[in-house]
Amino acid sequence: MKIAIIGAGAMGCLYGAKLSTVPGVEVNLLDVWKEHVDAINACGILMEEQGNIITYRNVKAGTAAEDVGVCDLAVIFVKSTFTSSAVKDNKAVFGPETVALTLQNGLGNIELIKEVVGESNVIAGTTAHGATMLGPGKIRHAGSGKTAIGELDGTVTPRIQRIAQVLREAGMETELSGNVLGLVWDKLLVNVGINALTGITGLLNGQLLEHPEIEELLEDAVTEGKEVALALGIKLGFTDSVAHTKEVCKATAANKSSMLQDVLNHKKTEIDMINGAVVREGEKVNVATPVNKTLTNLIKFIEKQQSPFSIRKRKGGWRMQDYANVINAIKTDELIKFTQDIIRINSVYNPDKEGANESAVVTFISDFLKKEGFEVHVEEVVPGRPNIIAFLRGSQPGKTILFEGHTDVVTAGDPSKWKYDPFGAEIVGDRIYGRGACDTKGNVAAAIFAARAVKDSGEPFKGDILLCIPCDEEGMMIGIKDFIEKGWAKNVDAAVICEPEENHICIFQKGAMRAVVRVFGKQSHGAMPLTGINPNWRLAKIICELEKLEQSEKERLGCHEYLKWPSITPTVIASPAEGEAQINVVPGEAYMTLDIRTVPGQDHQTLKQQILDIYDKLAKEDPDFKATLEIIEERPWTETPKDATITKCVYRAVKEVTKEEPVWQGVPGATDGTFLHLEGIPTIVIGAGDTYIPHHVDEYVEISQLIETTKIYVLTSMYFLNEDI
Repeated sequence: MKIAIIGAGAMGCLYGAKLSTVPGVEVNLLDVWKEHVDAINACGILMEEQGNIITYRNVKAGTAAEDVGVCDLAVIFVKSTFTSSAVKDNKAVFGPETVALTLQNGLGNIELIKEVVGESNVIAGTTAHGATMLGPGKIRHAGSGKTAIGELDGTVTPRIQRIAQVLREAGMETELSGNVLGLVWDKLLVNVGINALTGITGLLNGQLLEHPEIEELLEDAVTEGKEVALALGIKLGFTDSVAHTKEVCKATAANKSSMLQDVLNHKKTEIDMINGAVVREGEKVNVATPVNKTLTNLIKFIEKQQSPFSIRKRKGGWRMQDYANVINAIKTDELIKFTQDIIRINSVYNPDKEGANESAVVTFISDFLKKEGFEVHVEEVVPGRPNIIAFLRGSQPGKTILFEGHTDVVTAGDPSKWKYDPFGAEIVGDRIYGRGACDTKGNVAAAIFAARAVKDSGEPFKGDILLCIPCDEEGMMIGIKDFIEKGWAKNVDAAVICEPEENHICIFQKGAMRAVVRVFGKQSHGAMPLTGINPNWRLAKIICELEKLEQSEKERLGCHEYLKWPSITPTVIASPAEGEAQINVVPGEAYMTLDIRTVPGQDHQTLKQQILDIYDKLAKEDPDFKATLEIIEERPWTETPKDATITKCVYRAVKEVTKEEPVWQGVPGATDGTFLHLEGIPTIVIGAGDTYIPHHVDEYVEISQLIETTKIYVLTSMYFLNEDI
């Protein structure tokens, strides 16, 4: 079966990727976003699913339907506002027998598609799957559910059975419906009750039920829609459509509806195909729909405005002096003392030592935040290792900006090597010395005192400032993973990662792969090595081949402007892998770890395969060669564009505070921000401290730079939340 996916957004990529796994199926993605198309053709579709990253390579992508030709099936996944133009622009994929399947939201898509391809060629359905676009060629499968499809007349035909079977073989739970129009209306009524009201009020789905007057409007809008459906002769699947909509509100309580996201991002909404469709259909059957008409008109008005929740605007944008009251509310003496206080609390993690964890510093910080009036949540990730989640809520609904910095620090090593007590937080000149001073307790303090200054100033702002202060950034990053898994990142619109980067703006982060190599041999006497198989010779050959691979990648990619060179670094080597080594014993097994750092242009699956290809080559040369490769941790490289809203806000803040042109940079290692980026959150890394001082003896942070960072965080939050960019 030859399939075209028209609209390679998150859902289009999800279905395209899954369908590409079915033998005999050819998948062609069509989209106008060339960077996205190029990324898919170069590396396939990278899908994050249940914590794993899976690459789907058996897909093609393009911008021209003429290059694809006639297909057996075309699945339409564009927004309903673009349905007509998308189908017309891609008419080359439609032949006399091509089936057009719409799984889109809203009403009217079927009619628009029929106008182009004919009624007999159209089938429809609904899906409960969810997906999020993370970047060019990258998506996250956000949730699974049923797909229901059917012929418009309700009959069960060979073609609908064949399409359903292909979807099932692709791993998509699929059922046939004899009432597909009823399914479309059931989903429409949910959107009628939720989308416009969230777009107008800025409320999350669940918050609609917290306000009686808003809940009443929801009930009235859905009831009007139901009356229109019944007048049209539509057989609905739910007897009580209002109750069903409220259940969806509760089940998705923390979600920002797609219409609210469109409003906040100043994009055209799908209002005409949702509440507007109810109004149009109502007019056909003489059913009055005053509530839906009002909601439609309000959203259309909002679409014309620059900002739906405007506090105030200044021609030419805000400048630092406009937020002078917030800057002046920064209590620098208390900032310095607070930084010293948390440095003095040893938060080095040692699983073999009781109390050697982040719990004490978390108690200190959370108590401070509670006293200051923040909404504070403390959640234990594993015993003794808690996260802090704290909110400062704005006066009006809006976006959420996250400031993130960790509480754990690395070991001080031998204290006698330090000139200053590693946990003394001694001030010498402009510097505070101590473990974690710049990595990253100083920056945690800066974020807290920036948010406190906003609160103390009384300056109005929209949305929320969210502080995430997790454990275990220096280890396997279980803190930020737990933060994400528990849903705290769900409504974050942008993140600032508070790490030591000299207040340079880091828009890239290197990717990381941590691997374990095991080489197997046969133990023997050192005087009679031929009676055994020495794994050390084989391990040495692997190392030499990896050095060649690293060099070839450097030659292929060159030196990245911000991240410099990719690397493949053997770190730990043990032979024997376990047990005691002895000079006259040939070990039976050798062990090595690899720290692989990647840059744009590198695909982790490809790198893994290249290493396995080395194994295959060595095995052909040596029948006794036997080795394994285990990837124990993987973090992709990240990029946040210079034209992203958060980037522009940080850039302006740095320029205003420093009075200098900001410096662009990349993070040479991975941060917690890597995992936030995987959630589709634009992420910038910036903070006080020399990039190369962390983990060194006599680590320090400059007080003047720490104060500068606090000001940058203040302005970044104000510019972003008040949409001044």
